[in-house]
Amino acid sequence: MNETQEEYGEFCRIFGPTPKNKIIEEYLTCGKADYPINGIAENTGVKKSTAYKIAAQLIEKKYLVPTRKIGGMQFYKLNAENKDVQLLFKIFNMILDKITEEYTPKKEIINLKK
Repeated sequence: MNETQEEYGEFCRIFGPTPKNKIIEEYLTCGKADYPINGIAENTGVKKSTAYKIAAQLIEKKYLVPTRKIGGMQFYKLNAENKDVQLLFKIFNMILDKITEEYTPKKEIINLKK
C-alpha cells in the first residue's frame, strides 16, 4: 500500500477503522471469494498476529468459514448463511449504492413549459 492510498474504505469510515472492521470490510469487498488470513492482514495493514486473533473470533461466531487449503494455507470466506453476515452484506451494498449515487452525474431538468 503506498502513501497516497486510503488505509480503509467507506465501511470503516462509517463504523470506525478498527482492525476487526478492516478485516470484515476486506472480506465484504471480496464478496463470495475466499482469502487466507495472512493475505487479508497484508491487504488491510493489520498485523498478522492481530488478524489471526480476530479471525479466530469471527470463525467462532461463524462469520468466517474455511473453504480450501492451498500449499498448507487455509482460505476462508464470509458465511453467507449466517444472519449477521447477511445483514453486513446488506449494509455494505447500501454503502456501495450511496457511493455510486454520489459519483453519478446529476441530470439537469429543463422546464420547457412557460
